[in-house]
Amino acid sequence: MSKPNKYANTTYDKRENRQSYLEDRITQMGHDPDQYEIWHKELEALKEQKQKEKWPGQWGDKTSKAQWTKIEYAIGCKLMNATDGQLAHAIQAANGEIKRRNKARKEIRKKRLEVKIAKLKADGYLPLKTAGNDVRRVIQEHKIFTDLGSDRPYESEIKSMVRGADAFRSYPPMRSGVLHADQKSIYVQPKALLCFVINRIQDKIAEEEAAAERKRFHEAKMKEWEERQKARSAKVAKEWHKQMKEQNGRFRQALTEHGISTAPVPTNEPTQSLPNTDHKAQNE
Repeated sequence: MSKPNKYANTTYDKRENRQSYLEDRITQMGHDPDQYEIWHKELEALKEQKQKEKWPGQWGDKTSKAQWTKIEYAIGCKLMNATDGQLAHAIQAANGEIKRRNKARKEIRKKRLEVKIAKLKADGYLPLKTAGNDVRRVIQEHKIFTDLGSDRPYESEIKSMVRGADAFRSYPPMRSGVLHADQKSIYVQPKALLCFVINRIQDKIAEEEAAAERKRFHEAKMKEWEERQKARSAKVAKEWHKQMKEQNGRFRQALTEHGISTAPVPTNEPTQSLPNTDHKAQNE
């Protein structure tokens, strides 16, 4: 005899089997009319119960204490014995609680951040855009970098410096005197930002100078290589011409030793000129 499946939902299965049984009995002939009426009532009661428990249920958006008790019973005891409605509302209630807690955490983080930003503002911190304008003005007024344009460093350049992104991704971001409130809001200490931006511009200028120096070095090396190649080609051509001249001299000497003249052979045939293509002159 096989053992019963411990994961089987016996309550749910019995009800499903009972409904199938009643539907089958009602279609049969020869039973007592009163029995048919009893079966119909029982079948209607089962269908009404299933309708109440169908997804997502009939409890509404808010969960009462009594409903929480049923949910906790369904979750804490045996899920296999829970009805469809209990499982549905258990999931709804759990998801609702997760959303409520996430929203509460966001509100807590937002309030803490607002307090922190207010404290930093009291200590002299400014939004990145405002501090960046002051940094640009100081650099231009004191002519710290004479090669920079009047509107540089741009706002986007300062933001890239602080974040260590785009053209400044090879450099570390600003770590002290800065608060990244979110993806758009950044608060900085103006003096710290000024020192940071000056250092980054100096680093960028040094990097560009090093790149230009490497380019000049490679260009000089390439020019030197090309000149060596030209000299080598000229030398090879000169040596080849010398060798061919020596070979021709030895060849002529060998012919002379065998009594063969190396002078050009005269010919009695007149030299032919190019045909005259002037048809008018020929006709005259």
